This record gives sequence, C-alpha cells and structure tokens, in this order.
Amino acid sequence: MSPRTTRVFQCLCCGQAQEVQVWETVNVSLHPKLKPKLLSGELFDFACKHCAHDAELQYPLLYHDMKRRAMFWLVPAGTRPGDAIGFPGPKGLYSGYILRLVRDFNELIEKILLLDAGIDDRLMELFKLHVRRHGHLAAYPRGTKLFFHGIDRDDQGQPQINLLVLEGDAETHLVTREDAYRAWEQRTKPLPPPTDQQDWLQIDQKYARRIARGRS
Repeated sequence: MSPRTTRVFQCLCCGQAQEVQVWETVNVSLHPKLKPKLLSGELFDFACKHCAHDAELQYPLLYHDMKRRAMFWLVPAGTRPGDAIGFPGPKGLYSGYILRLVRDFNELIEKILLLDAGIDDRLMELFKLHVRRHGHLAAYPRGTKLFFHGIDRDDQGQPQINLLVLEGDAETHLVTREDAYRAWEQRTKPLPPPTDQQDWLQIDQKYARRIARGRS
C-alpha cells in the first residue's frame, strides 16, 4: 500500500502551522502514477495557506519497488532512523532486497534513477569519487555535491551519463559518454555483495572512500 497521513508543518516564512497530507510510503509497483509525482518533487511541495510561501518539505518516506526488490528509505538529516515515523522494520526482514538509507530528496531521486538505469549505486559513488579526484570539479568550492541525473543523448544521439552538480542553489551539469563510463566500469574490480546486505546501507561518498581505501 501507499498510505497517506496528516502532519503539521510550520511555515518558515510566516510561522503559521497547518496540516498537510503526506505519503509515508510510495509503492510504485502498486501505485505507478505516484512515481512521476515523486520524481518531480510534487509530493514534497508546500504552499502556505496564510502567506503563499512555497517550500520543499522534509519528512521520512519509504520508496518501494516490488518488481525490482528495492526499498529506499528517506530519513532527513538530523533525524535518527529508529525515531522516524514509518520505520520499515529491522534488518534481515527483507531478504534479497536492495535496502538503502538516504538523507535528502536529491539522494532519493538519485537512487531511483540509478535503479531504473541498471547501474550499481556503489559503482556510481566510486565513479563520482574518480571524477572528483581527477580534477573535473577542481573549479568548484569544497562542499559541492554531485548526483547521477540519468542517461540522455548528446547532439549526435549518443547516450551520455548526466551528473548534476549542486553548488548551493546553483545547478550545472557534467556529462560523460555512456560507453566511456561502461569502459571505466569494466576496468573497475567487481564489488562483492555487501556483507551487511540485509541492513539499511547509506551508500554515499563516505562509503566510496572506504571502499577505495580497501582496494588501494
């Protein structure tokens, strides 16, 4: 199911509180029409009834793809997973599932897009680390974030990996041909399944650096 619940949010602009219906779980196998609304950010949009201020809500949400046996659990930064409303259950409950813990909306969208593209998120984090270490982001300040943004096509119709670069509120993109990425992927030693694969893993740049240190 994809249950909704009512929660109270306070407008950051005028301070007024109001009730908003939110989705605790989005099961795209049972409710596929919710997926484009999630990817567009519509499920997190907030418009204050008092001052008309627009904002992006932050709340726990569980993304469930039964067909691909994957669940991505969004628990906003600053909230402990065990304290989150809609806690999906202990490790070991979803044998054979890809289980990921993400901390913001962009991380959630990235996991969904990677799953759709058939790309191992651990390899993508290593690739982003490779991009950072080889000077592609040298012109950007420390703290710039990098996200997989999908596979599109260049002017010649060739598929390319699109990476979203976030520097504060500014957005730019880095692209690399998909065949170049796949060649890099082939040169990279295969990653074994995580030993804690039945736990909720946070696969990010910290994870990639740990993997890189262990492979050097």
